[in-house]
Amino acid sequence: MLLRTYNRMMDIFHAHQGYASFEGLRKEKITSFQKPDDYKYIELAKANPESVICMDSACYLHGILGKEPELVSVSTGRENRRKMEMNFPIRRFYLQNAGLEDEIQTVTTKFGEYKIYSLERSLCDCFRMKDKLDSDVYFEIVNAYKKQEQLKERLLSYAKALRAVKCIKEIGE
Repeated sequence: MLLRTYNRMMDIFHAHQGYASFEGLRKEKITSFQKPDDYKYIELAKANPESVICMDSACYLHGILGKEPELVSVSTGRENRRKMEMNFPIRRFYLQNAGLEDEIQTVTTKFGEYKIYSLERSLCDCFRMKDKLDSDVYFEIVNAYKKQEQLKERLLSYAKALRAVKCIKEIGE
């Protein structure tokens, strides 16, 4: 739920001494629905359409991590200082784009769409900024990477564009 929707709901409840009927909420154009599993990413995109899901959150969405990270990692351009207050914790990065084809992918759902960095770009960012990740998460990502031979060439392209070849070589060929 977006923060402004939450605030509108709280105002309605306060105006009615803590109670509100579904009909009353519906009249205020607040509807209830089952949240999709990826609601956080959809809500981030609605709050800031230029945002891109990155790092460990992108690795989770790509199936590399078995557990969703507690903080949602999101990237915006360095010039984008748009406020992003959400009802869940986020970690914001100001990452530059490498300019490679398919670097940013768009995920379309029936509730909206959001942008996510490609798997290779996400892995590269995790390797070059490993100090921003929990060690367990980092090692899970490294182990998944080592099992996927086909990723190595494309990952090296991102590493060259982002000047992070040394980080990739440290992991081992």
